[in-house]
Amino acid sequence: MRDALGRDPKTRTATFSGTFRVWVDATGRVTRAKGADGNATAVLNGLQLPSAPPTDMPMPIVMRISASKPSTASR
Repeated sequence: MRDALGRDPKTRTATFSGTFRVWVDATGRVTRAKGADGNATAVLNGLQLPSAPPTDMPMPIVMRISASKPSTASR
C-alpha cells in the first residue's frame, strides 16, 4: 500500500496522516477503503495486494498512514 501511494501522482507528494479502514477480498484485492484523505482512499480502492489475507482475518483492516512531502533540499 505504501508503494502504491508513493507511485500515484495524486498522493506521491501529498502530506496527510490518518486512520484508514480497508476491506480485502479472498484474492487480495482491496474492495473498499475509507479514510480522511480522499486521494489516498481512491488510490487504495481496487489495489491488488501481493497476497490474500488469512481467511480468519477480521475486516476491515484498520491502519494509520502518514505521508509527508519528499525533501527538496539540495545535496
